[in-house]
Amino acid sequence: MFTLPIVLLTEQQVFPHSYSGWLAVISLSLVCQVLGQGLVAQSLNQLSPGFVATTLLFEPAITAIIAWVIFSEQLSLLNWLAFCAILIGIYLAKPNQTIVKTNEVND
Repeated sequence: MFTLPIVLLTEQQVFPHSYSGWLAVISLSLVCQVLGQGLVAQSLNQLSPGFVATTLLFEPAITAIIAWVIFSEQLSLLNWLAFCAILIGIYLAKPNQTIVKTNEVND
């Protein structure tokens, strides 16, 4: 929403004109959203919601590390400190509770 005016002012073509272009856009949306969010929802059956939510905070760090490995992106010292802060936060978020859900019935 915020970048749409910039794109409309700077780009000649906003939407794909071919079927293969639309197929690529639709495929990306299906893979990223449907599969990705579906796997997160499925993990809620096995793991506690607090742990899933906390580990989702590590997603930008994983993305940056993949970009560093695959695309040779430069990561600064501040990036590495942020990664450490995220890991410490994940560790401290659930120290005494179980991560894997148990299916016990409390009587």
